[in-house]
Amino acid sequence: MLDKIIIISWSNYDQRIGDQFDVLYLINNGYVVEYWDVSNITIPGYSVKNCIPPEGLVNVKFENKKEFIGRVNKERHSYFIVYMNCCPKSFFCYRILSKFNCFQIYCVNGVLPAVSKITRYSQYIRILSLDNILQIFQKIIFSLLLNTKLIRPVNILLKTCDIASNKGGCKINDKTKVFPFNTLDFQQTLLQNNVDPFPNERYIVFLDQYLPFHPDNKMRGINYDPSDYFMQMNHFFNRIEEKLSCKVIIAGHPAVEDRQSYCTYFNGRKVVYDNTMVLIKNSIATIAHFSTAVSYSVIFKKKIFFVFSEDMKNTSPLQYSMGNNISSMLKSRIIELNNKSNFDIDFDLDINLAAYDNYKHLYLVNRDSQNEQNGKLLIDSIS
Repeated sequence: MLDKIIIISWSNYDQRIGDQFDVLYLINNGYVVEYWDVSNITIPGYSVKNCIPPEGLVNVKFENKKEFIGRVNKERHSYFIVYMNCCPKSFFCYRILSKFNCFQIYCVNGVLPAVSKITRYSQYIRILSLDNILQIFQKIIFSLLLNTKLIRPVNILLKTCDIASNKGGCKINDKTKVFPFNTLDFQQTLLQNNVDPFPNERYIVFLDQYLPFHPDNKMRGINYDPSDYFMQMNHFFNRIEEKLSCKVIIAGHPAVEDRQSYCTYFNGRKVVYDNTMVLIKNSIATIAHFSTAVSYSVIFKKKIFFVFSEDMKNTSPLQYSMGNNISSMLKSRIIELNNKSNFDIDFDLDINLAAYDNYKHLYLVNRDSQNEQNGKLLIDSIS
């Protein structure tokens, strides 16, 4: 049996990696674990928020392709967890791993309800540029290369939910073994500290998306009027606080740059960062446009109020469609901020338990893995 596990990704090591693959558990169970940051040869300059790696983890950052080739050759008899989609940016890494016949493991980290192709294409057309056209051609060429012997099918696919195996991202064949695994969101509910930061308060959590200022929106040509956006949101917060006799606490988006001044946009409400899961667990409900953090609301069985304005629907139809699909699956409803009659509804906190359970197993976790941590599941898959 091999005793070294190497995790490869296109960013620096962060807490999500540690949680997803239960790195500390693997180390404590006798495995040598290395993390390989290949950002310089996939997405130069890309990084995420750092965290302190656990004791015993070997952290490696590659400066160029030659270094990567040499290290793969040296460690070819290890298990390689490739935590990045097989795409044009990562093609070189997958090619080298295939060349040296390495044992590859791929994890599909959860999926979301699909939206119509028409909606997706309309979004792409709105932001069409020369760079996007070049990316489309790259993907066409890559899809052709993927069907050649240059890329080997992965040995193990870690399936994180009922429909995860139907989603692309790596090359598989009939020899690829499929094992149950937990999504990052579900795994974190098993690992993280659950101490309520506001034990004496009754509160509802707004899953902030930094909409008017998010750099990704600006890059895509999506613009929101900050004054109008925050006026509508604060008006809605006032109404729901009155109806539910609670406070609204903001789960601040991690992309917020000036955290001290950003809180002023919410009329004095508390803005909390890097603690979204715990906030949701201890809340009475959540408010969202579209956010992957609604996964926690489903896991903890919290009511979700999906809110959109006409401006949001028209400016970002893709996000609206995704939010609409999730709300439909959960038997929830979308509240239109421009329609003030929506503010007079009964904001009940009841949920459809069957719908929540169905969504959880379709998109968040397997029934066969939900009672185990990922470290044990991973060891079982390679034993």
